[in-house]
Amino acid sequence: MKKSSQYESKNKEASEKIEVYRKKIDTIDAKIVDLLSKRINLILKIGAIKNSLNLPIRSASREQKLLQSLKLMANKKKIPAELIKKVYNQILSSSRKLQERTKSQV
Repeated sequence: MKKSSQYESKNKEASEKIEVYRKKIDTIDAKIVDLLSKRINLILKIGAIKNSLNLPIRSASREQKLLQSLKLMANKKKIPAELIKKVYNQILSSSRKLQERTKSQV
């Protein structure tokens, strides 16, 4: 087998493996979006309860406990804690904004 033919064969194999992994990632991403949708529905319900009781949207102590718990989970899975912190800070910030927006619509 010629060198260029060997290279093409390896390149094709690599491309096929990458495609298999990308399909798996796409499936995981769809699950993440579904879970975020479910989370949003729950935070909107919590926001409605807080609004009816005239409670503040933000619970800093709850957020701190959540982040600590998530960091521990991440550590066990060998996920960088900083990644979890950034992702969840964004999720929490967006959740508060959604609750605020809902509060102003009442």
